[in-house]
Amino acid sequence: MRGPVRTLGFDARFDEAVGQEQSNPGAAAFTFADIADRLSAAGYGGHADALRRRALQAYNAAGRCSDAAWLHTRIVAEAFLAGRWTDVPGMLWVLHRLINEQTSHSETADAGLTAVVSVLDAAGRLFGDPMLLPESTATAVAAAVAQLDTLPAVLSGDPANRTLLLLAAGAAVVTIAECALAAEAFEPITVAADVLERSAAALRREADKTLRHLGVRLRLAITEARSPLGADDAGWEELQRKATGWKLDDRDAALVLSRYARTRAWAGAFADALTMDKDTVVWTDEPHLRMLVAIAAAEDDDSASAAFSRISRLFAVESPALRGARQGPGSRSSATP
Repeated sequence: MRGPVRTLGFDARFDEAVGQEQSNPGAAAFTFADIADRLSAAGYGGHADALRRRALQAYNAAGRCSDAAWLHTRIVAEAFLAGRWTDVPGMLWVLHRLINEQTSHSETADAGLTAVVSVLDAAGRLFGDPMLLPESTATAVAAAVAQLDTLPAVLSGDPANRTLLLLAAGAAVVTIAECALAAEAFEPITVAADVLERSAAALRREADKTLRHLGVRLRLAITEARSPLGADDAGWEELQRKATGWKLDDRDAALVLSRYARTRAWAGAFADALTMDKDTVVWTDEPHLRMLVAIAAAEDDDSASAAFSRISRLFAVESPALRGARQGPGSRSSATP
């Protein structure tokens, strides 16, 4: 912990907060949480998570239930983003307990937080199905979508926590959508496409880079559900134009191109896929990408398919279920190339 803290010059503040944990836990919690945010921004996600948990303990010790609930929401959102699914059900139990404690002290639960927790719960219930059956993902999509259209009005009344609420809701919805893709439950996504499109657009309008990335992932999920094999679809064409037209960050552009290449590889259209992955090289400095592209050019379908999946995972930062889903041609048999 002290290594990154010292590197960023926060060791004095950290030591001060440690000294306040017993005498003034509320102040210590605030400092720990602030340093955690700065660690996260600098790329020290694991250290930031540990420090947020320490801040949460301090807020609890200070009896500041509302602050604890908001901080724990951030912890849950980060667990979704990191793919730590096994941690989520227990985290949600703690979050509900914190909200209940808040209301038991005559504090009113925030309407935005209540709505977002419903979305988080939909994802949490999905994790109870280790097989990610299509029926489970369809239920999760429907439950999440039921809350999404209410969020804009609720968020407008809570500007101070807007980014956090969008982060938590966005991470959960994207995870659910990507799990649906992994289960090949395309219809629930296409049925809810209008609501999901509005949510993706809202995320893309935000200044926060993580929120914009979530917007790209959600739009990709919608596009892939509509055209699982990437053939003759206007949605894929639009995403590719944005990727190659400097409308997206480099990493998001690489993700779009590599995901399209993967869909074409699953369709058996390896020439299309290879063209996209050569384009992907332009948007990244990944040292071993060129080797993978060379492997993908092999005539052996199994080797090529494995290479395309690996190329996509380089940029994915997507749900674990989607990272390993449907390796190779012959899957998605119900879709038309």
